[in-house]
Amino acid sequence: RLGRLDKDHMVELIRSAGIHCLIDATHPFAAEASTTAIEACQQTAVPYIRFQRKAFPLPQSELIHQVKDQREAAHLACRLGQTIFLTTGAKDLEVFCKHANEVGRKLLVRVLPSPESIQKCLQAGVHPDHIIAMKGPFSARLNAALWSDLSVDTVVTKESGEQGGLSEKLEAAIELSINLVVVKRPTLHYPVCFEEPEALRCYLREKGLT
Repeated sequence: RLGRLDKDHMVELIRSAGIHCLIDATHPFAAEASTTAIEACQQTAVPYIRFQRKAFPLPQSELIHQVKDQREAAHLACRLGQTIFLTTGAKDLEVFCKHANEVGRKLLVRVLPSPESIQKCLQAGVHPDHIIAMKGPFSARLNAALWSDLSVDTVVTKESGEQGGLSEKLEAAIELSINLVVVKRPTLHYPVCFEEPEALRCYLREKGLT
């Protein structure tokens, strides 16, 4: 099914579908969805298991800057560069647009080529010429070519793991000697958490959940 579920609707789904175990494999930054799932499982006494992408180890470099949230990323990116390339999606654009406009920075935004994403960009104040609507995956070579052509000097991304293209962004940023601002994952306490599929399968078998 598609669409968001609040706690009450998730509880209703768990009960109506006879769910006996919930595996949360949402995006590393979907903290609200994970919190809702944990609370719904607590209310229904259904085991909650988190399955998440491995964190990508970032090397030590003066070009790499880790920050705790989008607001900190916006302020730091505007201090570091003049032309900022945002790869964090259509959410939370307002804080970047507001700060970039205040300090006179050029903000380029790469989002999915969907009407919803483009509309969010326009509503947040992104200039139409500064919207790059593309669907990944993006190779390091493509990132480097795009950033070089657009004279980008600072890139903002999320710590979304290997699957989120962080490795390719890192490689391109280092090749071009431009700043890479990385928003850290939100910190949540997961009752049970796995990063390896086989470890998860073993746990399910041991608990009689398969």
